[in-house]
Amino acid sequence: MVDDTFVTFIDWLRTYPPLFVSLLVYILCTISVALIDKYFNYAGLSCYVILCGIIANLQVLYPTKYALVPFPILLGTVVFSSTFLAVDIMNEKYGKQLATKSVLLSVVCNIFFMLNMILMLGHKPLQGLGLDDKVTALSHIFIPQGRIIFASYISFLSAQLTEIMLLKILGKTVFFHNLSLFISSVLIDNIVFTLFAFVILGNGNFTTQNAIYVSISAIAIRIFCNLLNTFIYRIIKRYASLGKDIYKR
Repeated sequence: MVDDTFVTFIDWLRTYPPLFVSLLVYILCTISVALIDKYFNYAGLSCYVILCGIIANLQVLYPTKYALVPFPILLGTVVFSSTFLAVDIMNEKYGKQLATKSVLLSVVCNIFFMLNMILMLGHKPLQGLGLDDKVTALSHIFIPQGRIIFASYISFLSAQLTEIMLLKILGKTVFFHNLSLFISSVLIDNIVFTLFAFVILGNGNFTTQNAIYVSISAIAIRIFCNLLNTFIYRIIKRYASLGKDIYKR
């Protein structure tokens, strides 16, 4: 009975529109960032960014469809957007240097995780244990396209480091904070990823239509999440007295 709890819960969630479930993901991420910031400070936020990088790279393999969006949706965008909220808090509360270290550590840990999974798959699997389907599933998930992984790390670094820089310059008001997020998490991330994944390292099959399908749904979700994240950031900044913490560098 207990073993079926999550299966039952997943089946129940699938009776609702995917957009509603994504909203639950956003609420979960936002509450988690606020609580982690309150009780675990910089170490907790840094761990959150690292973990979300891994989660988002797994969720992007899971497609769905929103009723109001004509394009397929690759999940992971909501979780990825929440990392900008966490990094913005670290940047304001603990300073640019520690926020940058957290972003770099996230990439290092993601590479470490991926290499470990690849080495795991390098072991010859035992036959006859009824686990063949699980081995096959793990192989599909953790044997990545090199250009996609490389492009995702470069775009993540470029976007996050740009946001760290722009927050100090533009992040004084809600409008300009949203502008900094739009430049970093929407423009920079999508342009750099598309450039490396489909142009520089591509196989020659890249078209404008491919770019639209890859980017447009993610852009719409990120703009919406960024708008909400800006207000959440302002609330946390106001009530947690960000910028006055004794740990700020």
